[in-house]
Amino acid sequence: PPHPATNPDCLADQIEGTEFPLTAKGFEGRGSVKLTRLREVAGHAQIVYFQGKTRFLFDLSFEIVWVADVDDKKFKGRLDVSDVIQDGDEDDVNMSAPFNPKTDAHAVVKELFTADGPVKASLMDSIRSFQAEFQGLTEQGIGIHRNTGTGVRSKRRVDLNKQAAEAEASQQAARQAQQQQEAVAQMTKQNPNCKVTL
Repeated sequence: PPHPATNPDCLADQIEGTEFPLTAKGFEGRGSVKLTRLREVAGHAQIVYFQGKTRFLFDLSFEIVWVADVDDKKFKGRLDVSDVIQDGDEDDVNMSAPFNPKTDAHAVVKELFTADGPVKASLMDSIRSFQAEFQGLTEQGIGIHRNTGTGVRSKRRVDLNKQAAEAEASQQAARQAQQQQEAVAQMTKQNPNCKVTL
């Protein structure tokens, strides 16, 4: 079975359902914002074994759908998240909530999405957790690769042109030997008393 970190839902499981109470002055206890769905995930994640070291690389972007409930009035929007990279910190990850506040409640909700707000801090915890799970993939293949010795770096470089030339020379020698055997067989057939040695 695939490791949880290879499942696209692994990051979603950590983000979806997270709720943030409103804490701005005058809005304490009047509502919250809930992250409801991770979608539009794009980018790559790969494990590279190079020069005896394993590197876990990823560069992701995604959208998070959120729903705000303030004074029993609901409205929703999205968060655009990009530049989610391995070993990144808060400054690397870009997060924006593209909406213009029309009311005080909207403005208070938008404050939760600032660079130093609680949503970004929670998101960074989820990204770090994803990275830890992703790096845990060593037990399902990379570790085996190392232990079998197939990960040992060769001391010589492979010259593909030289290999191709050697293969061609070997084939040419085999063709010549075949032709000689056929010629000897033909001569022996035509003259059974003839002895041919090469």
